[in-house]
Amino acid sequence: MLKEIECRLAAEKLPPYAWYDVLWGLESGPEGTRRMHELANRLEAQGLVQRSRSSEDGRAAFASITDEGRALRKQMWQIYQSTVQELSLSAFSDQEQTQFAKRLDQAARQTRQSSNT
Repeated sequence: MLKEIECRLAAEKLPPYAWYDVLWGLESGPEGTRRMHELANRLEAQGLVQRSRSSEDGRAAFASITDEGRALRKQMWQIYQSTVQELSLSAFSDQEQTQFAKRLDQAARQTRQSSNT
């Protein structure tokens, strides 16, 4: 499925799938921010993120998603979502998809809880 997503992103002249993961990871962080070392410098060069220094720790650098980064991530999501829907989720009823989503949410919660202990 990821191979097909990559092909469709390329057909739309969008960056590779890995960029989506980075942008989503950044956007889903507190206030759209993560530590800079978590991201590649090329995203900053593309104007998708901007660097800032921590006010509490001058050694720490953060990356914050820009409006351009959010727009690109949303554009990539449309292709990603439609490909997953077409190649995978369409085989399941709406009820089955809802149940699957609930189970994934449960698993994510359990993972977060176990990593916090």
